[in-house]
Amino acid sequence: MDEGAGNTVRFSIESSLRAVGNENVTRPTPALERERKIVDLYAVVYKTSSGLHYKIIKCIDLNNGQFEFDNEKSGEFYFFLVANPDPDLVTKLMAGPSTPEDLGMLVATQTPGENNQATNFLMTSERQNVTVKSKQSTTLAPIKLVRVAARFDIYNTIDGLEITKVTFGKRRIQSHLFAQVGKMDGIEATENQKVYEGTSFENNTLKATIYGYETDVRGETFFTLEATYKGKPLKPETVRLENFAIKRNHLYNIILHDVGGAHNPDDPTKKFGEFEYTIRVVDWNDSEKSLNLSEDDLLKPLYVDYAAQISSAPYMTPYLVNSPEEIYTTTKRASEVTITVGGYTEPGTLAFADGYTNPIGARLEEVGNATTDPRTGKISHRYKLTVQAMADFVPLVKNGNPVRPIFEEIPLVAKNYSGATIKKFIVKHGRIKTPLEYVSEHYLAPHNEGEPFTLSTDETNIDKIGYFYALGFQKEHKKFTIDGEGYHIPDNKLEIASIVPYSNKQSSGTTKFSVGEDSGPVDNASEPIVMPCWAYLVSGQSAAAVFAADYRTDKTKQVSYGLRLKKTDDGFNNMLVTAYRYHWVGDFTAKAKTPPIPPLTSYVEITTRYLGPNWNGGVEGIANEAFWANNKEEDATRRFYAAGVIDDMSGESHREVGVSAMFITSVSVDIDTGKITTNDQVVSRARVAYMSNKKATASLAWIANRIKNDYYKHIRIPVRPFSDK
Repeated sequence: MDEGAGNTVRFSIESSLRAVGNENVTRPTPALERERKIVDLYAVVYKTSSGLHYKIIKCIDLNNGQFEFDNEKSGEFYFFLVANPDPDLVTKLMAGPSTPEDLGMLVATQTPGENNQATNFLMTSERQNVTVKSKQSTTLAPIKLVRVAARFDIYNTIDGLEITKVTFGKRRIQSHLFAQVGKMDGIEATENQKVYEGTSFENNTLKATIYGYETDVRGETFFTLEATYKGKPLKPETVRLENFAIKRNHLYNIILHDVGGAHNPDDPTKKFGEFEYTIRVVDWNDSEKSLNLSEDDLLKPLYVDYAAQISSAPYMTPYLVNSPEEIYTTTKRASEVTITVGGYTEPGTLAFADGYTNPIGARLEEVGNATTDPRTGKISHRYKLTVQAMADFVPLVKNGNPVRPIFEEIPLVAKNYSGATIKKFIVKHGRIKTPLEYVSEHYLAPHNEGEPFTLSTDETNIDKIGYFYALGFQKEHKKFTIDGEGYHIPDNKLEIASIVPYSNKQSSGTTKFSVGEDSGPVDNASEPIVMPCWAYLVSGQSAAAVFAADYRTDKTKQVSYGLRLKKTDDGFNNMLVTAYRYHWVGDFTAKAKTPPIPPLTSYVEITTRYLGPNWNGGVEGIANEAFWANNKEEDATRRFYAAGVIDDMSGESHREVGVSAMFITSVSVDIDTGKITTNDQVVSRARVAYMSNKKATASLAWIANRIKNDYYKHIRIPVRPFSDK
């Protein structure tokens, strides 16, 4: 046997490189199988006595994590391990770097790792001393390898944020074999060349893994993120590792935990979509700080959320969880909002936003002590926000023009215990005046020209109800006053539609009517509507908006329900959403056509309740009597008695008495041409609201006006005044 036989050095690789993670899982995984794989392993050996290079030797894989190399000669040596060098680096190693310093200055040009197919990660060890015994095998303690590259993981914890593209701003693509701080001027870097998009993402998760080499300049490394937030595109945002010089073999966890600035992309006063994020750094090796690191260990200390309960609207509680950005009190009365802040490690906090002047005297106070869920460890900290009553409804008119509602805003900030994570949100106090609240509580009473208008005092007695020639009233009394307050007749069917729905086109697969015994379930019916305060507002013209509505009917209870005034565009953002209940009471059978006519007992009762944009229970959530049985303090209710009409052509014969409730709008239409009627020389139909046990519709045209040479005989119809404001 020659001198070198048996002069071997045997060792194992420290278990820090074992794989514990799975690909494509969005959680901290300190080492993946491909990230710890050793394909080729070299020992770069130096003589201890002189410190000069002796030789480079390729190690033999003995399996089970064991390696050895034949040193050929005995004596005192030290060596460095280099794993997975590319051919260019192998050539440089074979050239024999004279000293360890020369070895460390070698520049590796192989990639730090590309996406989630990256293998052959360049790794090195620290100096290993060995006494090689002649013709014997020397076994060393396990040796630790460290990767030359660093890894960057982006964690998206923001609900509604979808990242579509990540660009690595400045990426080092070369590295010295060993760290050389202050000597990296010649190390190549690319700018904005490494892009992750398209197939790099799956189910809103970045499948591709991000790698780069170390830096010696703080703040040099950054990423540009392109994303959408709740469907709205954000401007490209920069996430910079501001205070970090990137170190080899470290994991950089970039945790996105809020969208700062304006959460509303249509708010011109604030930037939409400034990411708030935290950088956490751990060693890439499993055996150190990152051993058994779980997503909870990483994210829980940064976690904060909140949920709310409104004292006057407990039915909203299920929809005020998961940290809503806006919380609507849905009332103009004084109210209490209980807000529970959730977090871990220590209780989170809640406070008014910086700069809030509190013009309405809102109070925010802690309630009791924080509690901890024994199962999850989540800490809940309760606060109570007390807001005073509003002087009036939230206006839908400003400076004589229609506007979207502007609520009283109370900005709040929830923070985790350290203040590293914040969630800004706004409590919006007040409510709109629902359309039904503009409707007078009674029909007009009988009236003589020249006298003031009054309201009926007993609608069960038809002698106390006024019946009016439609065309004459439309021309002469479109707007009028009662006790000094401004009223009007509703503007065509568009304003009536704010109270009762249109009839439907049965070709669309729904019933003709949405309300009454002849109705069926209707979803997302399109409803152009004039809010009563918008009627005749601008130069005598009414403003309208198109809303959507859903309807359900329970015929056994004689009730229909509507979830109405839904709208998600034009800035309304469902701000007007209102629940409607239509209850038909009585037998709705015809009464006598001539006096004496018995008291009216049949009527349709309409009730409305403002819900606002937080409501997420759909129509099914309001289509039950339990919903309407409680929390009724701000419900509006109006009864419409089945007073029918008077037909002067038949000697003042009453028609539809006990069968239907009708009242006129501002429009009559020529039967022959369909054009709006402007004189008495035609037979026309008046647009009326029509309600019975069978149906309710805003779009009925009832024969009303007769030709002039027929003794002005015509049909007279009740009037239901609508308030101007």
